[in-house]
Amino acid sequence: MIQDDYYLLNKMLEDMEKAHLFFKPTNYWQVYQNKLLPIIKREGIARFRASDCKIFSSFGVSQIPKTLTRQWLHDKQADFSLVDRITRALLRKNSFFIRSQKQHMETLQAFRNACFYFVLQGDKDKQILSIADSGYGDPQDLFSPLPSNNNKYTLSFLRYFHQLQWVRQFVDFSSIRSMLELGCGYGGQIEVIKKLYPNIKLVLCDIPPQLYVSEQYLKQVFPNEVTGYLETSRMDKIDLTHAKPITIIATWDLKKIIAPVDLFWSSTTFQEMEPVVVENYLNIIQSLETSFIYLLQSIKGKRVATKPGEMGVLEQTILEHYIQYLPNHLLTQQENAVFFASAVDGKQYITSYDVYHMLFQKRSSLML
Repeated sequence: MIQDDYYLLNKMLEDMEKAHLFFKPTNYWQVYQNKLLPIIKREGIARFRASDCKIFSSFGVSQIPKTLTRQWLHDKQADFSLVDRITRALLRKNSFFIRSQKQHMETLQAFRNACFYFVLQGDKDKQILSIADSGYGDPQDLFSPLPSNNNKYTLSFLRYFHQLQWVRQFVDFSSIRSMLELGCGYGGQIEVIKKLYPNIKLVLCDIPPQLYVSEQYLKQVFPNEVTGYLETSRMDKIDLTHAKPITIIATWDLKKIIAPVDLFWSSTTFQEMEPVVVENYLNIIQSLETSFIYLLQSIKGKRVATKPGEMGVLEQTILEHYIQYLPNHLLTQQENAVFFASAVDGKQYITSYDVYHMLFQKRSSLML
């Protein structure tokens, strides 16, 4: 079970208060943080992937739509609300309601299977069959698509694997020694990469509470293989050549890294920041002599907030900003991303929109 550690969480939050403004939540994420922190402190994170709170989907958790049968129907310890009690009564007595719920469940299962086979079709070595979602955090959309294979997956796990599929069309992961992810959510992308490439030194960088959740999650998935924030926050320098397989750092400690980073990874993170903040991060990343930079971002920018403190960015970061802020790197690959998800608001979709895969490669390496 994932452990709560409120000392760790509070330490992260206290240190963030002392950090430079560029390393704190921007307007977009401050809105989420204000909502997320009370939930984490009230409910803990042992079952964070089972939460009905839509906000958890904002950092990678896939959830079951509210139109479907709730997990608490199979859980005697559940705390029923009035609506839940009514739903439970209908399930017992109303045959139409029962048939409707069954149809919804069949539709959801078909959707999950479609996502799985979409990923499997593009996986020439069938590596997805050799790994599985940990199941920690009690994900409610955990499913097993193949009768001949007991491996279980979630939509978030499949989505992270699919992103990796795209990147390794152009990057030889057997030559990657280190990878840094900024904006790691709950740690799902690192979980996938660590299970496939155990020799890569992996660094997770984020702000709390996401950093807190990902550290506790990955410590459960990969015991004794994680150097946590309490350790890295006391270090003057972080040398990845001598680090554990997974290293947790806060955004304000990025400059402590002294070893080169082969691959930088950031998914739907920069699009939620203002350009001046993104420029600061990318300047640091370039100083690490990073060979490859992978971004999954909106190229048109997120919506602009009506005023500070409201949902949205204060200024949009768009494709031209990434190109401008990475003068030492060339955009070599770009493709509209396929995105599939299921969430508590009832949405299920396989779609592509203005979010794009982008791969930047160090110019000096292209000249060799």
